[in-house]
Amino acid sequence: MGQLPDEIQFDDWVRHVFDHSVSEPAWHRSGDAPFWNCDAFPEKTVEFINRLFLYSGDLPISYSPDQIGQGLWYLIGSSNYMHALLDERASFQSRLKCIVSINTLFEKCFATVCNECISHTEIRGAKPNLANLICYMFWDVAPLFAHSKLRPKKATPDHVKTEAACLSVMERTLRIPHDACQESALHGLGHWHAYYPVEVEKIIDAYVYLPESKRRGLRQYALCAKAGLIQ
Repeated sequence: MGQLPDEIQFDDWVRHVFDHSVSEPAWHRSGDAPFWNCDAFPEKTVEFINRLFLYSGDLPISYSPDQIGQGLWYLIGSSNYMHALLDERASFQSRLKCIVSINTLFEKCFATVCNECISHTEIRGAKPNLANLICYMFWDVAPLFAHSKLRPKKATPDHVKTEAACLSVMERTLRIPHDACQESALHGLGHWHAYYPVEVEKIIDAYVYLPESKRRGLRQYALCAKAGLIQ
């Protein structure tokens, strides 16, 4: 189908991401899959992602949990869209706002469409759907990482602020009363422990005293994350 128009409107872009039958392989794996040249429009890409996350609670009105999961996997893990959050051609404030809006994606969308189960163990509860998959893997596949720790000579104050925002999103996600959301945050924190051990341990120490941490093995998973023992 080829390239979509540069001047694509937000609603058309949302349909491009989500309005597909669920398949294996997914629609975007096809060699002739439609695409939008997001690399040429970093500011607009950030605007679209931020708007989508802020209103992601409306997605279940039009799409099934599996369609939402398939679309979010494409958006977050299989395309270049999320790289716009690190693209200095887009304003830093826009990018920071978009990172903060990730919490709304978890609170309004994942907490609604994900089944109440966890993914790192066979003790699952309900059967996970495709939304559960991208929820669990969010911090693995999103291109958000501790840049200032990995490349300290190239670090800037913006990098530090971006990383602080990511940690804050994970901390806030732990307060969402949904197993899949809390597990995702712990998964991410476990990976970030290598770069921010003090901050991660403080966040998880506060979490393990909450009643929610005792549900279906999440407290034990939290203790593994606190030690950086997450794969």
